[in-house]
Amino acid sequence: MINKSQIQESQYHFPYHHLAHEENGAIYIFRHLFWGIEHLSYINFVIEETLKIPFENLLDVGCGEGRIISDLVKRKPNADYHGIDVSDRAIKFAQAFNTKGEFYTHDITKENLNKEFDVIVSCEVIEHIEPAKVPDYIKNIAVSLKSGGHLIITTPTTNVPVNTKHYQHFTLEMFETLLKDSFTISDVVYLNRQSLFSRILSRTIGNRFYLSNSNVLNKLVFNLYKKFFFMCKKDTGSRIFVHATKN
Repeated sequence: MINKSQIQESQYHFPYHHLAHEENGAIYIFRHLFWGIEHLSYINFVIEETLKIPFENLLDVGCGEGRIISDLVKRKPNADYHGIDVSDRAIKFAQAFNTKGEFYTHDITKENLNKEFDVIVSCEVIEHIEPAKVPDYIKNIAVSLKSGGHLIITTPTTNVPVNTKHYQHFTLEMFETLLKDSFTISDVVYLNRQSLFSRILSRTIGNRFYLSNSNVLNKLVFNLYKKFFFMCKKDTGSRIFVHATKN
């Protein structure tokens, strides 16, 4: 017989009690991310590209709530995972959401880690760092990687306006300058083409008036997005994926 407390515990993989909420008198029983398809597409891409690399340990710099490590653990459970972030709150979420991995508050722009990793992933982080601190971010990541280790970075490109919470967006030429002393860039991919049609497509499964519960429709929309709007060229991508190897 299944223990009732075990059933309840299994439901706490996500803080579902916070989904139902009230805002200005309006009642909501869900929370919708209008950028959810875009986010899921590049997270899945990062996971797949990371799993192509043989590794025994991995560090996620700017891990947030630990989503990337959570997905990697499902596919490669025997590796050693670490996640760092400057946000204490984010780290508490990461610790709560993940049963495997070590998560701790750390500012990589101030200090490297007393450990070397096979792979370091840093997704959607560099744009949040003050430009003057970016060289230290790269330097301390390099020190924290083994020789021949792999660095994966994603960030918005200059094809899209700088978000109010970002300091700057990036080009390949900027990364070539930042990485040249310690890394060799092995792969560059442009992702997430912004267009009116991609926004319309994403809103067919979720908007302020409607949220699709149809697995068939959701899968169809996601597959259409990946086919027509995910992989881009340099002049159309809103996001750049950079894979570099430490010299």
